[in-house]
Amino acid sequence: MKNLLSLFLLLCLLPATGLAQDPHPLVSIEMSLKQIREAQILQQEALQQLVDQEAAASTAGALEELTETPVPDAAETAEHRKLIEEQVQRAQHVLEHPLVKDLLKLVGTPAYLQAMDSIQKHPNLRLLFKVEIGILIFIFLLRAWLFSRPSHWLRKIWTRTWTLALLFVAGSVIAPSLILGSLYGEVLGPLLKAFWNHFTR
Repeated sequence: MKNLLSLFLLLCLLPATGLAQDPHPLVSIEMSLKQIREAQILQQEALQQLVDQEAAASTAGALEELTETPVPDAAETAEHRKLIEEQVQRAQHVLEHPLVKDLLKLVGTPAYLQAMDSIQKHPNLRLLFKVEIGILIFIFLLRAWLFSRPSHWLRKIWTRTWTLALLFVAGSVIAPSLILGSLYGEVLGPLLKAFWNHFTR
């Protein structure tokens, strides 16, 4: 780049020096004009070279950044692939379980899907959510009152057991059956039957 700038300055000074030293003004003017045209051509070539050098430098910098990007190590790639294969095997093992197969077969039937869709569009679904929250608050306050009284540790275990069972039965069986009606039985019944058949085989 320094050589190009030196050439540029030299070409710019050539017309002035030639005009000052030549004793014939007309000849000097013609030579100066010719030198100016040649200098302009050389200037354009020099500028084009500068532009090309800048473009080449930017391209080289981009390539250097790309080459500096870390490439995954073969060991890391193999370990990652092994981890994915293990997860896939675990998922396949779960899907091959008899109970899971029965549940997937159940939820894939048109009747069950229609019943689930009807429950999602039921007008009393918001009411069911409110009742579920009320049951949860009631069981929480009941357990707090029961545990506030002094009692034996066996009695505490029994209290935890029957209040938890009450919460489960009231929240998942009684309240939905009363609010949603027989439609909820069409969903819950096949599920309970699938679990019963699995554990009584």
